[in-house]
Amino acid sequence: MTSKSLRLRLLTAAAIAIAMALTLSGIVLSRLFSQHVEAREIAELRNHQNQITAALEISTDSVVQLNTLPADPRFAKPNGGLYWQIDLPDGTKYRSRSLWETELTLPVDDILDGVSHQHLIKGPNNQTLLAVERSLTVGPEIKPIQLRLTVAVDRKDLDTAVTDFRQVLMASLGILGLALILASLAQIQVGLRPLARLRVALQSVHSGDAERVTGEYVSEVQPLINDMNALLDRERQNNVRARERAADLAHGFKTPLAVLSAVARELQRDEQSKNDKLKHAAEINTQIDLMGRHVRSELARARTVGASTIRRTPVPLKPLIEKIVAALARISADRNLRWIIDVAPDTSFIGDENDVLELIGNLADNASKWAKAKVILRAHHDSKLLRIEIEDDGPGIPAGTEDEVLMRGRRLDETTDGTGLGLSIVAKIVAAYAGTITLIRKPAGGLIVALQFPR
Repeated sequence: MTSKSLRLRLLTAAAIAIAMALTLSGIVLSRLFSQHVEAREIAELRNHQNQITAALEISTDSVVQLNTLPADPRFAKPNGGLYWQIDLPDGTKYRSRSLWETELTLPVDDILDGVSHQHLIKGPNNQTLLAVERSLTVGPEIKPIQLRLTVAVDRKDLDTAVTDFRQVLMASLGILGLALILASLAQIQVGLRPLARLRVALQSVHSGDAERVTGEYVSEVQPLINDMNALLDRERQNNVRARERAADLAHGFKTPLAVLSAVARELQRDEQSKNDKLKHAAEINTQIDLMGRHVRSELARARTVGASTIRRTPVPLKPLIEKIVAALARISADRNLRWIIDVAPDTSFIGDENDVLELIGNLADNASKWAKAKVILRAHHDSKLLRIEIEDDGPGIPAGTEDEVLMRGRRLDETTDGTGLGLSIVAKIVAAYAGTITLIRKPAGGLIVALQFPR
């Protein structure tokens, strides 16, 4: 099924299921009726056998006679459709008038006394007969005779009855199938009515008349409504954040741009001395650095706003950390830092690769700036938690400054290169993944930044 219409797909599936069920029902009912009619006919043939057996008389000279003829007039009418025949061991045959000058040809089989067999045999006009054959021992005890009594009926009436029944059955099942399809259509209409209501509600949201999808829906649709409302709420919050970020960015650029404008006017004067130009150049660099901080901060916010909706996939940590360490080792090659990686091969981060690259990259870069001789990167996990640690042997941080270090743009030492945004970016990304960040001061000096994420 490639149709995009849910109603058509449901109706098609219902029609196919109804057709299959009714077809199977028709086959079963037809066979049951055929077996029932045949069983009734066999019972009637045995009844005729019993009547003929009761009327049998064997004389002392082994002559077979019937005291009374069977009452059914078809036995007396040539080719009447109902026949009887008695076969004696010596080949003598007694038969009904309906056989006229023909006789019933029975298959050769061993039949025990008193046992009945059913056969399909050819009749006087080569038609198919249903025959019931029975072996009997009759006559005086001193000279009994074993004979075979056969009663047969033309199958034409049986086949006609079955054919008529099948025609009526097909017409009835066809009408029933049509009624069931119409009932299914009505059921589908009623079942899809909540989706029609949902469409109207979404149109209200789209037009701005409503902020959320409201109303009570059936239990099968309500989870979808809840997820949709959560998505709408999140998008609305993202839009609010985006406007706030734009305002913050504009506000943050306002002062640096004003300063740059003033510096540009000063530079346009011909009487500027070399010292003044150097001073203005330093001021330009300061303002550019300030604007760079704003840009990096807003980029970090933009990336973490949608962290709850990103596709989360396992990111192997060991090769990623090795790549980061290789890059930082080249940058700090003149300091001969020792890099130690303690990461199990199967350790992975569940999330976006760029996020974990930003996390570990910022922390490792920060540790390399402060480390005296070595930087250690650890990552281990169990079934519930992932723990990442970046340790350096630098001077560490003063007691009580842990929260201050994580503030946006805050630098405890202005003599070291950096914007003061690294740890604040890390904190935002960690929060987006419902993780925690802990700064651990080492007694002998140095700092451990420990990240913990639920798995």
